[in-house]
Parts: sequence; C-alpha cells; structure tokens
Amino acid sequence: MQRLLLFIIILSLGACAYVEPSITEPSTIYKDAKLHKSEVVMTAQPRSRQYQPLTALCMPFFIQEPVTDHIALGRELGGIFYRTWRYKQMFPIFEYASDSQFRGLGSALSLARAKGADLLIVGIIPHLYAGSTVDDTDITIQIRIYETRNNMLLFSMAQAGRVEFRDDKDLILLKVKDRMPSSPLYQLTRSIAHDMAVPVQSWLPSPGTPYQFADDRAGIVNAMTAPVQPAGNTADTAAGQQTGPQGDSGMDGAQGQQTDVTAIERDLKSPEAPGVNLDIHFDVDKATIRPSSYPLIDELGRALQSPDLKGRKVIIGGHTDSDANDRYNLDLSKRRAEAVKQYLTSKFQIDPALLTTVGYGESRPLAKNDNAANKQMNRRVEVRLAE
Repeated sequence: MQRLLLFIIILSLGACAYVEPSITEPSTIYKDAKLHKSEVVMTAQPRSRQYQPLTALCMPFFIQEPVTDHIALGRELGGIFYRTWRYKQMFPIFEYASDSQFRGLGSALSLARAKGADLLIVGIIPHLYAGSTVDDTDITIQIRIYETRNNMLLFSMAQAGRVEFRDDKDLILLKVKDRMPSSPLYQLTRSIAHDMAVPVQSWLPSPGTPYQFADDRAGIVNAMTAPVQPAGNTADTAAGQQTGPQGDSGMDGAQGQQTDVTAIERDLKSPEAPGVNLDIHFDVDKATIRPSSYPLIDELGRALQSPDLKGRKVIIGGHTDSDANDRYNLDLSKRRAEAVKQYLTSKFQIDPALLTTVGYGESRPLAKNDNAANKQMNRRVEVRLAE
C-alpha cells in the first residue's frame, strides 16, 4: 500500500520529483520549487519588422532598491541577461559593457554610439528580494531598447517573477520537500531573459532559411516562387533553463499590453519568404564584383523581369566567411549587397525601391569556415522575396 501511495504521489508531482527512500523513517520526496512569472507587459514596441541585422550593446542592470553591493549585483544580473540573449544569436555583434555602470540614458547612448552599436539595451530592476534557499525570491525586470542613431525608444517591457519557498509537508508515510534552485535570483533572471527575447526576435530578421543555389534564370525563378520549409526556431529555451507557469496574479508589473510569448514563438517557426543563393564572387576584401560573376547577375536581372517576379519587392543579402572580425565582415557584406543592387538598377533599370539590401556578415554560415570551398559557399549573395 505504501508503494502504491508513493507511486501515485510521484505521478502527481511530475518528472521534477526525486525520491529518497527510507526503511526506518518516512521516505522523502524532493520536488523542484516552482518558478512563477507574470506575462511580459509591453508599453512600447515597433510596428513593422526589421530586415537589417543590428548590432547591440547591453549595459549592466540598474537596481533601484537599496541592496548590498547593488553595483556588483546589477553587473552580474545584466551579465546573465546578456549571455542568455547571446546564446540565442539575436545580433551579429552583441557586446556587454561589463566595465561600465549605468549613470543615465545620455551617457549610455554615448557609449553605445562610440562602440558602433545600433541598439542600446538598458535593464532596470525596480523590485528585488533575494531569499536565497530559505525564503521567497522576487524580482521585477524592466528592459528598454533604444536606437542609438536618433535615441528613439523601440521596446519597453517588464516582467516579474517569483520562486516560492514552502515548508516541508509531513504526510502519513511520506515527507515532501521543495528543492530550491542553487540561485533562485539567477534562475529567475535567465527565465525572464528568455521570455523577453521572444518579442524582440519576432521583430529582428528571421533566423534564415538554407536556400538552394541556382545559376540560371529558370532556377532562380523556380526557387523564388516555390514554398520553403519552416526556418529553425531560435526562441528555444537554453539548455538547463527552468521555466514555470505564467500569469501568476500575485506578480506586480508595469501596466500595458501583455504579450503571449507562446504565440509569438509559434510565429517565429513560420517559413521565411522564398529565395535563392547565388555564388557571386568579389575581389578580396572589397565590394567589387568580379567580371566572371556578371553572367550570373545578368541571369538574376532577367529572372526579376520575368512575369513571375516583375514588380515584386526583393531583399538582397550579403554574406561573408569568418575571416577578419565581426564588425568588418558585417560592413563588407552590406557593401557587397549594395554592389549587386547597383548593377541591377544600372543594367536592367529595375526600380531601386523594389530592392532592399542587407548585410549579415558571418552570422549565417552554410558550412564550417575550415577550408576554401566552404568559405566560398559562405561568401554568397542571398536574394529572396520581401515578406
């Protein structure tokens, strides 16, 4: 009977339960403490999607409540948030100002511009209580993302989370104990960072679709008019991350529009627009198209003037291998995409308004950059229909 009761309780607790059997005393069941979160509350977000990859600088978090070593703690929590987003590869260049301290928006924007970042990410913690493993832990995180070029606020969002500490429960034959995370505060920060990444990812360029290569007009037209498979989902939870139920009515947060993170994650899995890869060659470290690639771009021009594609808006994306540094490659890929656009508008009189250029640098390789053939494959030009 005791074994049956033990089995029923384990099933009710789920896979997170661990049993420590005992013959002389009641067996003990350890279960992971639940992580409760509010919905992500959005008070500002862009209306249209971003097609150009952007670089970003993340500042150490600013803790508003008086806590011990608030500067060091803000640096640690900001670092956790930064590493979670970096793991998701949201930006081709993403830096953390670990040696800096948030002293106001003006100085933070100046620092971001000095580092060449397109975006500034500021984290503010208006409420924090760290109960460690002996009491509840609560935190509210506000994230604001600014465009450094014109100081425009793009995103403002907030989320609150709690890990509850509960006393042991003594049953007739069993004892149930909550197993607290080794660091509930850090666990909450990682989980909130995961949730807040989702609306930003839905605004940023999609993760990319591994398009096929084509070398003639028919192949280009077929590739750009055929359906594609869903792109990979970059909103997956980082390995080992604990998430919990959302919508806890006990959480405090900013008033605004609540975001359904799960629905947005489903949208991120949707297919990217049809497209094609072209093996266009450029001079080394330059955006100068080699004459040997003119026939291929001519095929692209004829394809864009075909009945299936004429008048359609397309995006021309440049890619590089991993030689040189990230920032240099990002700039080089932009200039190479622009060179293809200039060729098309000059020779085929295609309306420049129909052609948008972006640069991805080395952020979307098709193969490892470990030999000449793979590097050439990665140094491609991608052409796809605008979404």
